[in-house]
Amino acid sequence: MTLLEGVELDKSDVETYGEEMALELAGVRSSLKKLRSFPALKEREEKGLVSLHGLHFDIAEGKLIGLQPDTGRFVPVVEEGAEA
Repeated sequence: MTLLEGVELDKSDVETYGEEMALELAGVRSSLKKLRSFPALKEREEKGLVSLHGLHFDIAEGKLIGLQPDTGRFVPVVEEGAEA
């Protein structure tokens, strides 16, 4: 058994970021899914008491991307008013 057993790479992530990073992003998605499997945390999220976010920081590039809950896509996280 591995930590990412049963996790499939998102084709769009592979095309956008490459296979290695797509695997890292699959890990982020998997972690969020596992966190939401805890009843107490799931209940608090549903009540709006906590908010879970999926983020990935590329150290080599110095870029932060975040998982958008409405689209399921990772997009650059940019400070408001700053250029990407």
